[in-house]
Amino acid sequence: MRSLLLAFIILCIPLTVCAGDPAMSKDEVLRLGESMYRKGILPSGEKMKAVVQDDIEVDGSMFTCVSCHLRSGMGTVEGTVFSLPTNGKNLFSPLLPGHDNPGLPSSFKGKPAGVKMYTPWYKPEVSPRPAYTDKTLADALRMGVDPTGRRFASTMPIYFLDDKEVNILISYLKALSSEYSPGVTDKAMRFAAIVTEGISDGDREAMLVPLRIFMDLKNSRYDVMKNMRRAMAMKDTAYRELTLEVWELKGAPETWERQLEHYYKKGPVFALLGGVAPGEWAPIHHFCERQGIPCILPATDFPVISDSDWYTLYLSKGLYQEAEAVASYLGGLPGGPKDTPVVQVFREGPEGVALSGAFKKIWETEGGKGPESIIIKKGEDLGRAFRDRLAKSQKNAALVLWLKAGDFSSVADMISLLEANRRPRSIFVSATLLKEKMYSLPGALRELTYITYPYRHPEDPLPQQMMGMSGVLSAEAWLKSRGLKSANPDISSKMFLLSQLLTEVIMHMQNNFYRDYFLDVFDMMVDQLISADYPRLSFGPGQRYAMKGCYIVQLSGGEKPALIKRSEWVTH
Repeated sequence: MRSLLLAFIILCIPLTVCAGDPAMSKDEVLRLGESMYRKGILPSGEKMKAVVQDDIEVDGSMFTCVSCHLRSGMGTVEGTVFSLPTNGKNLFSPLLPGHDNPGLPSSFKGKPAGVKMYTPWYKPEVSPRPAYTDKTLADALRMGVDPTGRRFASTMPIYFLDDKEVNILISYLKALSSEYSPGVTDKAMRFAAIVTEGISDGDREAMLVPLRIFMDLKNSRYDVMKNMRRAMAMKDTAYRELTLEVWELKGAPETWERQLEHYYKKGPVFALLGGVAPGEWAPIHHFCERQGIPCILPATDFPVISDSDWYTLYLSKGLYQEAEAVASYLGGLPGGPKDTPVVQVFREGPEGVALSGAFKKIWETEGGKGPESIIIKKGEDLGRAFRDRLAKSQKNAALVLWLKAGDFSSVADMISLLEANRRPRSIFVSATLLKEKMYSLPGALRELTYITYPYRHPEDPLPQQMMGMSGVLSAEAWLKSRGLKSANPDISSKMFLLSQLLTEVIMHMQNNFYRDYFLDVFDMMVDQLISADYPRLSFGPGQRYAMKGCYIVQLSGGEKPALIKRSEWVTH
């Protein structure tokens, strides 16, 4: 069947590669080639056609090039299946026997015995071949053979492409990951961290100090290793000094993109690391999307929620994730969404607006009736007028209090004074908003109150992995060993986690300094159990929220209450 199919392809599609359409600009060719590579869409707008497993017809959107060879074109290794790089630098260079293939990622050099799952150290052997030409690459795409005539695995699609289409795709592959990304020189990799106006000095240092310690340690080790290799007459092009700049943004958020453009023109960076802002992160997110700059784990409660954006990797969905957890848990209680009235109470401001809006959207999607909202105006005192509004809200409703500590204490006291038949059926609050004040919940309300808790539960066993250069699992211990203490442990913990992840990612990149590959390596990482503060971090192709869950807990009785799990790690 395969031989008949190939004969049909040979008869129906001319196997020459045209020089391209002179009416098309280089940018247009690359745009169309990108659509073919990433989406499986032809220049005509139709889906690419192909066959796999000898005779199974598929369209390009089901078997896109990016699915196996990654956005960067650097290839993947997973289990016993591996897909070699398809970027021009590797395609148009020969594959040599043994390990002398400097362009390949480390995962394609050698193969230690007994490794069955993807890790950066799984190194399958590669079969030697000469460099591709335009002609042999067209044959590979349309006939499923490499330059030696060897057949590819049957899972590699054979595409039905005419000369113009195959030429466009080849032109794109030649340009893919062909030059180092901006921010990389022969000697250094430049990074930046963003700090916006309105951030306290303590929060600023909580973000910057762990990143600077990480870079100092990394650079000192690079110096030692370079000197060792120099003494042994060994050449290695992967070493780069890591530098960190601080990009300070001032004024209104709508001016941030213009300020970021100024910083970037003055000195491009390879990626943004961390970063902290008091409110929305969207202007920075959109700048990174437009410029193609990775932004890794900004310390924000207001990430952009998107299924398609690529360049920002968040720790979680932030406050949105807590609203998801409440909607999921509440919807699973007796009565379900349709028969559970909900009253949301929040003060005007970014946190209340974000949480209430997210909950309303999710709750209505799951079939619940739009919640009643009691909005506390800016500067409003919670006196008798507010208490009357609260008392007149729906009977037997679930009360969702998206409030910070001061407002929460006042409302909790008001609820405690209500008659039993006027109290809500349940109360939900946010640990992120309340922080340590959540432990001061009045005893009379503890049985009614559920708390979103997006952290590792105190009773969860600590992970066994001891990643990171320090050999410790928490930012607190890491800083303490250096005689330092953070003014904001939450931010420091996120940056410490980022430094641990960067250690592995930069090691695996070797000298393939491409921004898309940087993000591809994050995507390929196995799930991480490396933090004393957060549960499992789950990575995967295109996933941009590493921590995908949240506990629902309650307080036990007593003066020193414990957190009692009322849900497992609610995953979204």
